[in-house]
Amino acid sequence: MKPVKFHPQAESELAESAVFYNGRLPGLGDDFFTVVKLASRQIQADPLRRPLRRDGTRKVTLPRFPYAVVYRDDPEQILIVAVAHGARRPGYWQNRL
Repeated sequence: MKPVKFHPQAESELAESAVFYNGRLPGLGDDFFTVVKLASRQIQADPLRRPLRRDGTRKVTLPRFPYAVVYRDDPEQILIVAVAHGARRPGYWQNRL
């Protein structure tokens, strides 16, 4: 299996969102973090499962949270490009490709 790497900005999005959710309800941010990590393991196990989009990325919509994990399957790794909120600035992460 290829290693999964998070783009530095995607790591920041994950951390900031977890802090936000923990501020709303203690433990909710931890749940969010866990859901993202589970999604990254599913991606690692079968990176080609999701449809390829025009920009060369694929995405996994998260259960319970209005987020998607956007990733690119590179030859030597899987790059998580964004942990993107579904209702905010679509495609804002495009410059990370």
